[in-house]
Amino acid sequence: MIHPPNPLSQGAFTENAPFGLTGRLGALAGLVASAPCQRLVDVGCDHATVPVQLLKEGICTSVLVTDLRKCPLEAARKRADRAGVREGFDALQKDGLKGVELLPTDTLLISGLGGDTISAILESDPEKTRRPERIIIQSQTKEELVRRALMDCGRPISQELCLEDKGQVYLIILSDRSGTCLEADALQLFFGPQILRSLEKGRAYPALDRYLSKRIRRLRKQAVYQTDARKLLEAFEESYGIPYNKQDQD
Repeated sequence: MIHPPNPLSQGAFTENAPFGLTGRLGALAGLVASAPCQRLVDVGCDHATVPVQLLKEGICTSVLVTDLRKCPLEAARKRADRAGVREGFDALQKDGLKGVELLPTDTLLISGLGGDTISAILESDPEKTRRPERIIIQSQTKEELVRRALMDCGRPISQELCLEDKGQVYLIILSDRSGTCLEADALQLFFGPQILRSLEKGRAYPALDRYLSKRIRRLRKQAVYQTDARKLLEAFEESYGIPYNKQDQD
Protein backbone atom coordinates (compact mmCIF):
# COMPACT_ATOMS: atom_id res chain seq x y z
CA MET A 1 0.00 0.00 0.00
CA ILE A 2 1.06 3.61 -0.67
CA HIS A 3 0.88 5.99 2.27
CA PRO A 4 1.31 9.78 1.97
CA PRO A 5 2.83 11.93 4.71
CA ASN A 6 0.65 11.93 7.82
CA PRO A 7 -1.58 15.03 7.56
CA LEU A 8 -1.94 15.11 11.34
CA SER A 9 1.67 16.25 11.62
CA GLN A 10 1.11 19.29 9.42
CA GLY A 11 -1.10 21.31 11.75
CA ALA A 12 -3.11 22.54 8.78
CA PHE A 13 -3.81 21.29 5.28
CA THR A 14 -2.48 22.81 2.08
CA GLU A 15 -3.79 22.58 -1.45
CA ASN A 16 -1.05 20.02 -2.25
CA ALA A 17 -3.10 17.07 -1.08
CA PRO A 18 -2.42 13.42 -1.99
CA PHE A 19 -3.64 11.31 -4.91
CA GLY A 20 -4.49 14.25 -7.15
CA LEU A 21 -7.28 15.39 -4.82
CA THR A 22 -7.14 18.90 -3.38
CA GLY A 23 -8.81 20.81 -0.58
CA ARG A 24 -11.47 19.06 1.46
CA LEU A 25 -11.44 15.86 -0.59
CA GLY A 26 -7.67 15.65 -0.47
CA ALA A 27 -7.70 16.09 3.30
CA LEU A 28 -10.26 13.30 3.71
CA ALA A 29 -8.25 10.99 1.45
CA GLY A 30 -5.08 11.72 3.39
CA LEU A 31 -6.72 10.88 6.70
CA VAL A 32 -8.03 7.57 5.37
CA ALA A 33 -4.60 6.69 4.02
CA SER A 34 -2.68 7.68 7.16
CA ALA A 35 -4.01 4.66 9.13
CA PRO A 36 -4.37 0.96 8.21
CA CYS A 37 -7.61 0.38 6.31
CA GLN A 38 -8.83 -2.86 4.79
CA ARG A 39 -12.23 -1.48 3.81
CA LEU A 40 -13.50 2.07 3.52
CA VAL A 41 -17.21 2.54 4.24
CA ASP A 42 -18.46 5.89 2.91
CA VAL A 43 -21.95 6.85 4.13
CA GLY A 44 -23.73 9.52 2.09
CA CYS A 45 -21.24 8.98 -0.70
CA ASP A 46 -22.38 11.62 -3.22
CA HIS A 47 -20.24 10.75 -6.30
CA ALA A 48 -17.71 8.66 -4.34
CA THR A 49 -14.67 10.64 -5.50
CA VAL A 50 -12.56 9.79 -2.44
CA PRO A 51 -13.41 6.05 -2.20
CA VAL A 52 -12.84 5.44 -5.91
CA GLN A 53 -9.49 7.24 -5.91
CA LEU A 54 -8.25 5.41 -2.80
CA LEU A 55 -9.29 2.05 -4.20
CA LYS A 56 -7.50 2.88 -7.44
CA GLU A 57 -4.35 3.79 -5.49
CA GLY A 58 -4.47 0.55 -3.50
CA ILE A 59 -4.95 2.31 -0.17
CA CYS A 60 -8.01 0.18 0.62
CA THR A 61 -8.63 -3.45 -0.30
CA SER A 62 -12.32 -2.78 -0.81
CA VAL A 63 -14.86 0.04 -0.65
CA LEU A 64 -18.52 0.17 0.31
CA VAL A 65 -20.44 3.35 -0.48
CA THR A 66 -24.01 3.95 0.63
CA ASP A 67 -26.62 6.60 0.03
CA LEU A 68 -30.36 7.05 0.48
CA ARG A 69 -30.78 8.08 -3.15
CA LYS A 70 -30.32 6.10 -6.34
CA CYS A 71 -28.78 8.90 -8.42
CA PRO A 72 -25.59 9.33 -6.34
CA LEU A 73 -25.11 5.57 -6.29
CA GLU A 74 -25.42 5.35 -10.06
CA ALA A 75 -22.91 8.19 -10.40
CA ALA A 76 -20.59 6.37 -7.99
CA ARG A 77 -20.78 3.14 -10.00
CA LYS A 78 -20.04 5.03 -13.24
CA ARG A 79 -17.03 6.71 -11.62
CA ALA A 80 -15.75 3.32 -10.45
CA ASP A 81 -16.24 1.93 -13.99
CA ARG A 82 -14.31 4.80 -15.54
CA ALA A 83 -11.49 4.31 -13.02
CA GLY A 84 -11.41 0.55 -13.67
CA VAL A 85 -12.01 -0.40 -10.03
CA ARG A 86 -15.36 -2.18 -10.01
CA GLU A 87 -13.66 -5.18 -8.38
CA GLY A 88 -13.73 -4.47 -4.66
CA PHE A 89 -16.26 -1.63 -5.11
CA ASP A 90 -19.82 -1.99 -3.83
CA ALA A 91 -22.62 0.61 -3.78
CA LEU A 92 -25.77 0.03 -1.74
CA GLN A 93 -28.93 2.07 -1.20
CA LYS A 94 -29.09 2.30 2.59
CA ASP A 95 -30.36 4.63 5.31
CA GLY A 96 -27.20 5.48 7.22
CA LEU A 97 -25.66 2.36 8.75
CA LYS A 98 -28.85 0.31 8.68
CA GLY A 99 -28.08 -3.06 7.13
CA VAL A 100 -24.33 -2.35 7.07
CA GLU A 101 -22.09 -4.66 9.11
CA LEU A 102 -19.08 -2.66 10.29
CA LEU A 103 -15.81 -4.46 11.08
CA PRO A 104 -12.93 -3.55 13.42
CA THR A 105 -10.63 -3.21 10.39
CA ASP A 106 -12.94 -0.72 8.64
CA THR A 107 -12.56 3.03 8.29
CA LEU A 108 -15.90 4.85 8.35
CA LEU A 109 -16.20 8.11 6.41
CA ILE A 110 -19.22 10.44 6.74
CA SER A 111 -18.85 13.79 5.02
CA GLY A 112 -20.98 16.54 3.56
CA LEU A 113 -24.04 15.86 5.73
CA GLY A 114 -25.62 17.99 8.45
CA GLY A 115 -24.67 17.45 12.08
CA ASP A 116 -28.16 16.35 13.08
CA THR A 117 -28.16 13.68 10.36
CA ILE A 118 -24.66 12.46 11.23
CA SER A 119 -25.40 12.30 14.96
CA ALA A 120 -28.56 10.28 14.26
CA ILE A 121 -26.52 7.82 12.13
CA LEU A 122 -23.91 7.37 14.87
CA GLU A 123 -26.47 7.01 17.67
CA SER A 124 -28.71 4.58 15.78
CA ASP A 125 -26.45 1.68 16.84
CA PRO A 126 -23.73 2.66 19.37
CA GLU A 127 -22.26 -0.84 19.43
CA LYS A 128 -21.77 -0.70 15.66
CA THR A 129 -20.34 2.81 15.89
CA ARG A 130 -17.67 1.62 18.33
CA ARG A 131 -16.28 -1.04 15.95
CA PRO A 132 -14.32 0.75 13.18
CA GLU A 133 -10.64 1.43 13.72
CA ARG A 134 -11.10 4.98 12.48
CA ILE A 135 -14.07 7.29 11.92
CA ILE A 136 -13.65 10.46 9.84
CA ILE A 137 -16.44 13.03 9.90
CA GLN A 138 -16.83 16.29 8.01
CA SER A 139 -20.09 17.89 9.09
CA GLN A 140 -21.67 20.82 7.31
CA THR A 141 -23.51 22.05 10.41
CA LYS A 142 -23.97 21.57 14.16
CA GLU A 143 -20.61 20.02 14.99
CA GLU A 144 -21.53 20.04 18.67
CA LEU A 145 -24.17 17.37 17.99
CA VAL A 146 -21.55 15.18 16.28
CA ARG A 147 -19.13 15.53 19.19
CA ARG A 148 -21.87 14.66 21.67
CA ALA A 149 -22.92 11.61 19.63
CA LEU A 150 -19.34 10.31 19.40
CA MET A 151 -18.85 10.61 23.14
CA ASP A 152 -22.23 9.04 23.93
CA CYS A 153 -21.22 6.09 21.72
CA GLY A 154 -17.91 5.70 23.54
CA ARG A 155 -15.77 7.12 20.72
CA PRO A 156 -12.88 9.49 21.44
CA ILE A 157 -12.33 12.73 19.58
CA SER A 158 -8.73 12.13 18.56
CA GLN A 159 -8.19 15.22 16.43
CA GLU A 160 -10.05 18.15 14.92
CA LEU A 161 -8.66 19.75 11.79
CA CYS A 162 -9.70 22.94 10.03
CA LEU A 163 -9.07 23.74 6.39
CA GLU A 164 -10.14 26.24 3.76
CA ASP A 165 -11.37 25.15 0.36
CA LYS A 166 -12.73 27.51 -2.30
CA GLY A 167 -13.41 30.23 0.22
CA GLN A 168 -15.18 27.96 2.71
CA VAL A 169 -13.84 26.76 6.05
CA TYR A 170 -14.41 23.12 7.00
CA LEU A 171 -13.89 21.08 10.14
CA ILE A 172 -12.91 17.41 10.06
CA ILE A 173 -13.31 15.31 13.22
CA LEU A 174 -11.17 12.21 13.60
CA SER A 175 -12.03 9.38 16.00
CA ASP A 176 -9.54 6.53 16.44
CA ARG A 177 -10.79 3.56 18.42
CA SER A 178 -7.53 3.30 20.37
CA GLY A 179 -7.86 6.84 21.74
CA THR A 180 -9.07 7.86 25.18
CA CYS A 181 -12.73 8.83 25.46
CA LEU A 182 -13.11 11.80 27.79
CA GLU A 183 -16.21 13.69 28.89
CA ALA A 184 -16.49 17.22 27.51
CA ASP A 185 -18.16 20.31 28.96
CA ALA A 186 -20.44 22.63 27.00
CA LEU A 187 -17.55 24.85 25.87
CA GLN A 188 -15.58 21.88 24.52
CA LEU A 189 -18.62 20.46 22.77
CA PHE A 190 -19.33 23.73 20.99
CA PHE A 191 -15.79 24.71 19.99
CA GLY A 192 -14.15 21.27 20.06
CA PRO A 193 -11.89 19.79 22.75
CA GLN A 194 -8.97 19.39 20.35
CA ILE A 195 -9.55 22.84 18.86
CA LEU A 196 -9.30 24.38 22.33
CA ARG A 197 -6.25 22.28 23.09
CA SER A 198 -4.58 23.67 19.98
CA LEU A 199 -5.30 27.19 21.22
CA GLU A 200 -3.87 26.40 24.64
CA LYS A 201 -0.66 25.16 23.01
CA GLY A 202 -0.42 28.18 20.72
CA ARG A 203 -1.01 26.16 17.56
CA ALA A 204 -3.41 28.49 15.79
CA TYR A 205 -3.43 28.72 11.98
CA PRO A 206 -5.59 30.72 9.54
CA ALA A 207 -8.25 28.07 8.91
CA LEU A 208 -8.64 27.45 12.64
CA ASP A 209 -9.04 31.19 13.23
CA ARG A 210 -11.75 31.31 10.58
CA TYR A 211 -13.51 28.36 12.16
CA LEU A 212 -13.48 30.00 15.59
CA SER A 213 -14.71 33.27 14.14
CA LYS A 214 -17.59 31.43 12.49
CA ARG A 215 -18.55 29.73 15.76
CA ILE A 216 -18.35 33.00 17.69
CA ARG A 217 -20.60 34.77 15.18
CA ARG A 218 -23.17 32.05 15.73
CA LEU A 219 -22.97 32.48 19.51
CA ARG A 220 -23.30 36.26 19.28
CA LYS A 221 -26.49 35.94 17.25
CA GLN A 222 -27.94 33.43 19.70
CA ALA A 223 -26.76 35.31 22.81
CA VAL A 224 -29.37 37.99 22.19
CA TYR A 225 -32.13 35.58 23.17
CA GLN A 226 -30.39 32.49 24.63
CA THR A 227 -28.80 32.55 28.08
CA ASP A 228 -26.75 29.41 27.39
CA ALA A 229 -25.21 30.98 24.29
CA ARG A 230 -24.30 34.13 26.22
CA LYS A 231 -22.65 32.04 28.93
CA LEU A 232 -20.63 30.07 26.38
CA LEU A 233 -19.44 33.25 24.72
CA GLU A 234 -18.42 34.74 28.07
CA ALA A 235 -16.65 31.52 29.07
CA PHE A 236 -14.67 31.44 25.82
CA GLU A 237 -13.61 35.07 26.08
CA GLU A 238 -12.65 34.64 29.74
CA SER A 239 -10.65 31.47 29.17
CA TYR A 240 -8.89 32.32 25.92
CA GLY A 241 -9.08 36.10 25.65
CA ILE A 242 -8.70 36.03 21.86
CA PRO A 243 -10.27 38.99 20.02
CA TYR A 244 -12.15 37.98 16.89
CA ASN A 245 -13.90 41.29 16.37
CA LYS A 246 -12.06 42.16 13.15
CA GLN A 247 -12.77 38.79 11.56
CA ASP A 248 -16.36 38.90 12.75
CA GLN A 249 -16.84 42.15 10.86
CA ASP A 250 -15.30 40.92 7.60
